[in-house]
Amino acid sequence: MNIILNGNQLEITNNSLINLLKSNSIAIKQGIAVAVNNRIVRFSDIPEFSLKENDNILIISATSGG
Repeated sequence: MNIILNGNQLEITNNSLINLLKSNSIAIKQGIAVAVNNRIVRFSDIPEFSLKENDNILIISATSGG
């Protein structure tokens, strides 16, 4: 299945959002925001969220500082 992750096209074999995050070393923790096709995925929904062909996933990690 083909998806776009933060602007990069990827081919994945598993449609699980949480597996995609783990396989890309993205920690599942407070402070990240995930959007699929311009819709925010609630933090509590990430473990059960299934991806579809050509989904566009944007992951943003909050940072602190000034």
